[in-house]
Amino acid sequence: MSEEAQGLLFVAWVVSIAACFALGRYNRQPLASLIAGVLLGPVGLLFVFFSNGRCPHCTGALPFGAKVCPTCHKDLPPA
Repeated sequence: MSEEAQGLLFVAWVVSIAACFALGRYNRQPLASLIAGVLLGPVGLLFVFFSNGRCPHCTGALPFGAKVCPTCHKDLPPA
């Protein structure tokens, strides 16, 4: 593999890690998303994009942008 291709692969991996972390903060799972980004790269980005966040009170699934948990009806802390 050429050095140029290796450089592009590295840049894609770093961008995937940053995107996973950003989406993870939005989903209220930043550490898990960061780990997925580091270990899986672009595949981890797809995984994080399609995963829902979890409520810190009841661990119920949260839709994107939820302000109140649909399961326990408690207010959620800001993301």
